[in-house]
Amino acid sequence: MFKKRPIIKSFSNLRNSERRKLVKATITDYTLPELSLSSKFLEQYLFPKVIEKAVFKTRTVTGTIYVDKNTGKPIWFETRDSKRLRPTLYTLWKSPYLLPIVHTPADVVKRLINGADLMIPGCIPPFDSELVEGALVSISAIESPKVIVAIGYCEVNLAGLTNVSTLSGRGVKIIHCYNDELFRIEQKLEPDPLPHDYDITLPVDKAKLLVLLQSQQSEDDDGSIEILNNNKREHEIDENKDEFGGDNKTKNLNHSDDDNGYQLSVEDVDEFFIRAVVSAIAQDKLELPMNISTFISAHVLENLPPVSSDIVNMKKTSWKKPLKFLQAMQSVKLLKLKGKGTNVMITEVAGKEHPKIANFEPYRTVKPKKNRTKNRENTVSPDSVINVFQLYSPRSCTREFFNKLDENFDQYYEAHDIHVLLDTYIRKFHLPLPSDRKIIRVDESLRNMGVKGERGNLVKRNCVYSMIMAHKANFQPYYKIENALLEENSITRTKGKLRKGFPPKINVGLELKIGRKVMTAISGLEPYDIEPQDLAAILKNKCSGSTTISKLDDSQAKVSVQGSHIQNVQEVLTKKYSIKESWINILGTRRIHNRMKR
Repeated sequence: MFKKRPIIKSFSNLRNSERRKLVKATITDYTLPELSLSSKFLEQYLFPKVIEKAVFKTRTVTGTIYVDKNTGKPIWFETRDSKRLRPTLYTLWKSPYLLPIVHTPADVVKRLINGADLMIPGCIPPFDSELVEGALVSISAIESPKVIVAIGYCEVNLAGLTNVSTLSGRGVKIIHCYNDELFRIEQKLEPDPLPHDYDITLPVDKAKLLVLLQSQQSEDDDGSIEILNNNKREHEIDENKDEFGGDNKTKNLNHSDDDNGYQLSVEDVDEFFIRAVVSAIAQDKLELPMNISTFISAHVLENLPPVSSDIVNMKKTSWKKPLKFLQAMQSVKLLKLKGKGTNVMITEVAGKEHPKIANFEPYRTVKPKKNRTKNRENTVSPDSVINVFQLYSPRSCTREFFNKLDENFDQYYEAHDIHVLLDTYIRKFHLPLPSDRKIIRVDESLRNMGVKGERGNLVKRNCVYSMIMAHKANFQPYYKIENALLEENSITRTKGKLRKGFPPKINVGLELKIGRKVMTAISGLEPYDIEPQDLAAILKNKCSGSTTISKLDDSQAKVSVQGSHIQNVQEVLTKKYSIKESWINILGTRRIHNRMKR
């Protein structure tokens, strides 16, 4: 199934409610002792506390992969044709009791890793009674019988066989094995080596698992798992408080309660976002018209109460998408929208006569108000300062010019230095005409450097520099990029390497994905030491949209953010990374907008 690398969409955090469903389904499918399982045991061996999920697609199947966010390693996967969760090798190495095991010689294991299925003669009896046709099984080498190397489905009833040497055919169809593309899903992490033997402290079958769990229960009375309870936590809400003026829901939420499985209802999250809009209109300085993505990221999100973004975010509202949310705000006359597609703008907001604005009472938000009422450009401090140096190395045709000035020929010069040397040369050898100082005579040295006179040997003085720099035989261009990381009490400078040519630009443009889905793509970050993961995380919050990272080649990555966010990307690059606008190349976006209008 994973012989070739699957197409994997962007990862998102698994909700606590989804995690509970997966745990209950796994307990049912794999007949685990539910009453004896503790939350600590589940987090350590089966389902970590924080899990990410993503949709994958191969040539034959489509499904979902579940990854441990802390390690980046896949732990479970499922396909759409079969909703049963299947463990990966990383999970089976810690919990080999989940599946019945088929033993095979070590030489056969090498063939399985190379992509072959397990044939019947390669299976070593005796066989477990659960090894029936269609059963999901694990495979291990007979030399290390509890170290799982692959999983698959039985295609024959192995439980009824005693002598396999005279039989032929496929015994187990492999769906996942050691060192396949699922095992190596996180390319930046070094895959775990195949263990030589299993941990003797781990249970290897369900009988020993039950003994282990019972012994843990006797030591710790907290064996009951809160995660399996279907009863949701109920939070007392003072109904006498005004819908937008109460502080009861923001009190004591300054920390993330995900550790205790804390969840807000959809109605609570909706109310937080409505109050954030009212707070932004009542207290923020809004420059209208304003793009909806800028309004969401710069005003709505900053007016939310200080609650973890894992608990309160746009995806947990009843609207799910920013445009639908703002259309709902328009229906209650808090604001007015204009435009279509990716060009929707906020043109007007409600005044103080609106009842919700009139009755609004300030509350504690993500950032203090005094920081947001100022000009935002003055409050954003960059994490790093990037300096680009353009240097020029003289070539042979300029040697006479430098010798006449007694300047060093074998060194690098900036453009300003060359301009100063040219002015010095013109004055030293009295090249300007007495009648018109703006016209100079072209001598032999300047002629060798590509300066051509318009009227005989005469040329305008302000044209000489551009002629010299345009003549490629004069100088070899070089560039150097230095990155100074600004920390609390120190500056860490990264010395750039001198490279030939002109500094590359960061490309920012729009792309169409899956028909009419607009994505803003950013590439060319590597020369400026900008980490794609860091930029993707910043843009995810700034643009209120999902981000993905893909590889253009072995040395270049591309960061994509959902929606049209050219201005937001420019703002992040210039303010967060101190990238000058001249170093950013905005690719043509008119073609994308024309295609969307068709």
